[in-house]
Amino acid sequence: MSELLCECTNLKNIDLSSLKAENIKSLRAMFFNCENLLSANLSSFKSQNLESVYKMFGRCYNLLNVDLSSLSNINYKENYNPLMFEDCFSLINVKIKKDLLKLFLNQVEKDIIELVD
Repeated sequence: MSELLCECTNLKNIDLSSLKAENIKSLRAMFFNCENLLSANLSSFKSQNLESVYKMFGRCYNLLNVDLSSLSNINYKENYNPLMFEDCFSLINVKIKKDLLKLFLNQVEKDIIELVD
C-alpha cells in the first residue's frame, strides 16, 4: 500500500473503513503530498507487523482528521521518527489505539490524540 494515493492533490476525503485490509507491511507515503486531503478513515486497516508509516501523511497541509483506530503492533525502534504527519499544519484529531501512544507523541500534539481501546 506504499505510495498508493501519493500526490493525489485533488483528493479531499477518503473513507476506507469498509476495505478489508489485513497484514499490511507498509503504509509508507500512502497519502504523501495529498495537499487538499481533509480527512482519512482507515479504521478497518489491521496490522500485525506493520514496518513503515514513514511520511504516510507527509505534506497533507489541510488534513484535519485521521482515524487509525484499528492499527496496532507497529514495529518501531525507540528513537524512530517516521515523520508520519510531517507538515500537517491543520491537524485537529488523530484517533489511535492506546498502545501506539508512545509513537504518536513524537508525531503530533497530545491534545489532538483521541485514544481508543
